[in-house]
Amino acid sequence: MPLLLVEGPTQAAVSLEEAKLHLRVDDDEEDALIAGQLVRAHMACEDFQGRAYGRRTYELSLHSWPGRREIRLPMPPLVEVESIKYVTADSAEHTLDPASYLVDARSEPGRIVLRNGYAWPQERLREANGVVIRYVAGYEHIPAHLQTFGAAVLLTLGHLYEHRENVLVVRTATVAPLPRGAQSLLYPHRVFGVVDIK
Repeated sequence: MPLLLVEGPTQAAVSLEEAKLHLRVDDDEEDALIAGQLVRAHMACEDFQGRAYGRRTYELSLHSWPGRREIRLPMPPLVEVESIKYVTADSAEHTLDPASYLVDARSEPGRIVLRNGYAWPQERLREANGVVIRYVAGYEHIPAHLQTFGAAVLLTLGHLYEHRENVLVVRTATVAPLPRGAQSLLYPHRVFGVVDIK
């Protein structure tokens, strides 16, 4: 179930100025380093919690249609589904009729649900990534009950800044785990159960 970030957020949950204040850095010599670590800390916290902080566009690829009448979409909150395209075995691309499904943005995670009387297309799909769902997700403004996300990013940033040589955090792979304090802040609002679409 590959998830591709098509267009990322334009604003981070924590500014460079806030990050430098947290790190007690007064000069500008390490701005580039701190900015890079801030992005990695933000992504690591998002990945751990399973939420998108800042609007972005994703493409979720599926190798087959699910065995049930819904598809749950990772990285809530879901804002809108732009399109559901599928490629058949003869390499022809089709767009699923929007009248055949309901976009449920109120559930968490958001989901696509087949309407009564409709079924997933029966044509044989190409061997890999036969279904591509393009959708918009992410908070435009962080809700009050999730404000601890910024604190978790700062704790992770501090960990990265202090342990530069032996810590590597990249999207979907954290070689060194998030600091325990960051995990404690993120865990209460962690999203589970998205990847099981069967």
